[in-house]
Amino acid sequence: MNSPLGPKDAGALPAGKTIHAGFWRRVAAFTLDHLILAIPFAALFVIPFVGWLLALAGKWLYFALLESSAWQATPGKRVMGIKVTDRFGQRIGFGRASGRFFGGFVSFILSQMGYMMAAFTPLKQALHDMMAGTLVVFHAVRPGQPPPAQRPPMPWYGWALNALFLAPFITMLVVAPYALYEQRGHQTKASQAVAAAVALTEEIAGKGCQPGTHPPPDPWIASVTVSSSTRKSRRASAACKVSFTFLQAPEVPQDLRNATLILTSGEGEPQPCAPSSLIGKYAPQACRAP
Repeated sequence: MNSPLGPKDAGALPAGKTIHAGFWRRVAAFTLDHLILAIPFAALFVIPFVGWLLALAGKWLYFALLESSAWQATPGKRVMGIKVTDRFGQRIGFGRASGRFFGGFVSFILSQMGYMMAAFTPLKQALHDMMAGTLVVFHAVRPGQPPPAQRPPMPWYGWALNALFLAPFITMLVVAPYALYEQRGHQTKASQAVAAAVALTEEIAGKGCQPGTHPPPDPWIASVTVSSSTRKSRRASAACKVSFTFLQAPEVPQDLRNATLILTSGEGEPQPCAPSSLIGKYAPQACRAP
């Protein structure tokens, strides 16, 4: 069996499928441990700042104390038949277990790549294992003894825990494209409604800008009101201020429901905008801040 270790590492555990726990077994243990911590953490997280500090301290002690104990494992790892050791398969101390725990933050901030290294490195080490000089091995591995002859199969509940871990990512992959498609559809329909409002404003101005109400120019618009008009000269078109109120309906985006778009037109100038409750991303180009 080939080993990536040099002569100075005599007695260190070599690479081997029957020795080192694989990535998905470690994910299953990780998921179970965080399910165990979820209930007390939920209670702590309601306390601003102090609760978060207590949760961090509790998580640190949970992992560091248990992985440096006679178990050499958290409950999640123990259920999955794996444990944490040094490079020689020996029990680690509390200090090294603490270093391994805080090294996990480095693995996390690197877009999870530090954790994923456990799937590809010869000794199945994540980045924080390399930093702390630790290994995650099967429970049957003993220092100074021949490695187990067979690799324990993944239990069914391990795959169930992995499915639970992956569920949010799979949901995101399914939901995100649909949400993006729906958002673009809303923006297109909103743009059509705004374009219809602009056209109607010019039409109203061209006909003398008579105050009152008008039929909505788009299904998303509930009402149209001409609230003011002035005439500066006989040749100039009337300057109009027209309010378009959107429907309060489920098919209309939440931020557009009952919103009001106010448009003005007159004097042959480009379409200006008065202050409006309409969300900026739906406003016509001329209304948007530079």
